[in-house]
Amino acid sequence: MFNRRKFIQTLTAGAAATIAVNPLFALETSGDRKLNKIGYISGIIDKELKGDWKAVLSETVKYGYTEIEPGKFMGESAKTFLKDCDEIGIKPIAGGAVFSKNMDEVNKSLDRLNENLVMTNI
Repeated sequence: MFNRRKFIQTLTAGAAATIAVNPLFALETSGDRKLNKIGYISGIIDKELKGDWKAVLSETVKYGYTEIEPGKFMGESAKTFLKDCDEIGIKPIAGGAVFSKNMDEVNKSLDRLNENLVMTNI
């Protein structure tokens, strides 16, 4: 029979297991815990990035974001985009590539990614 005592024991064991598996679920009362790195995919603020993207990225850094998956570079070139991101204080950590039947497009896209990887020392 499942009584109140057994229910509380099961509930406590389940909560302990959840906290042990992922400490982020634990309640932190001191407020000292903070993620060192947190990022987002640029597509979630795509409309905002069509304007003054540097100001938008700067604002996200103020909110505590440190990384971005831009999908593609913004500005004049990948090199200037990476320089601007460094000055703003946000790190692009991933990107996108074009996949099509035209292998020239695919190769150009992969070359751009390769250039970004070399510049960011990944």
